[in-house]
Amino acid sequence: MTDRSNQGRNILIFIGIIAVAFNLRPAITSVGPIIGDIQHEMQFNTSTVSLLTTFPLLAFSAISSFAPIFAKRWGIERTLFCGLTLIGLGIFMRSTNILFILFVGTFMIGIGIGICNVLLPSLVKAQFPLKVGLITGIYTLAMGVFAGFAPGISGTLSSNGITWEPSLLIWAIPVILACILWIPFIKKRPKINPVPLLSFSTLFKSGIAWQITGFMGLQSFIYFGFSTWLPEILLSKGFTLEMGGWMLTVMQFSGLPASFFIPILGERLAHQKWIGLGIGSTLITGLCGLFLTSSTVISFLSIILIGLSLGAAISHSLALMSLRSMNSEQAASLSGMAQSFGYLLAACGPFLLGFLYDLFHQWHTAFFALITVAILFTLCGIGAGRNVFVQETTNLKQIS
Repeated sequence: MTDRSNQGRNILIFIGIIAVAFNLRPAITSVGPIIGDIQHEMQFNTSTVSLLTTFPLLAFSAISSFAPIFAKRWGIERTLFCGLTLIGLGIFMRSTNILFILFVGTFMIGIGIGICNVLLPSLVKAQFPLKVGLITGIYTLAMGVFAGFAPGISGTLSSNGITWEPSLLIWAIPVILACILWIPFIKKRPKINPVPLLSFSTLFKSGIAWQITGFMGLQSFIYFGFSTWLPEILLSKGFTLEMGGWMLTVMQFSGLPASFFIPILGERLAHQKWIGLGIGSTLITGLCGLFLTSSTVISFLSIILIGLSLGAAISHSLALMSLRSMNSEQAASLSGMAQSFGYLLAACGPFLLGFLYDLFHQWHTAFFALITVAILFTLCGIGAGRNVFVQETTNLKQIS
């Protein structure tokens, strides 16, 4: 009976993980196709409107280091539920043209997503220690599905006369459904685990921790920069804004197969250096193809390559947080560091690309910046693929 009970709970936890994953990207990727409408109505310049994407990333960074501590005190399940609640409240607050409330809601969305981002790898390590690659692949696939639908749906609503406020508000629906699914888990009292977390001071001494952080942050820099500005980049190449939104959807969906299979492949290999090199090479090829031509066919193929590499990159970076840790507490600590510093770096992406466009009134300089970041990202991926556990180069320290 106990085995059946545990199996049933694991199935429910798995469903809950998928429900959380559905809500980790749409609140952000839905902004790209309608960012011009928001900019026009609110009279923002390009740099200012990019804060709608940058603010959540800054919130990711601010909260990521605290999420493992919250989870240790209140339990992963309760902390994840709090994260989902914050996402939902933030979406409601952001769907208004009142400036202060709009940006507070945007920041709240980032805090909620940041909590869930950090704790999902830890939950996978705790509940499915022998299936880390498979479960990570499934939930990143789920994350990518809704991330892919969001820009296309929001862009279509905008093109059919729906204002930007309800186009953003619609993404509160899957959050509400996910909260309902998690209600049974918040009743359980958290189990106090004597296994210590890894402190930041000890993680700072680990080369592999910094390489995973760099890999996470640099891929996120490119992902969120592209999710924000790809429709506008394509508009400058002669595409319609609606087509730009659906091309962003193509980018999201083209990464889905890789986001599923890469963690499974990585778990079976002795090391993952070649995965990092392959992902980086594909990304650089796609960026160069999109930069060098205005051809519809080549642009389409380049976007597919970019989506393929970014889909592989996010799932691989999340898998590395578990593969380089011995238990769920250490996975949470490494995830907290990688996402805290990584998303601080990622927050520069949308703002920097918008700033460069304001400065030079063309996207060429932004592409040079993206290609440079992609090269650094590849180097970090190769280093993070070494078969080394993070605790082999650090000492454990209890966080009280």
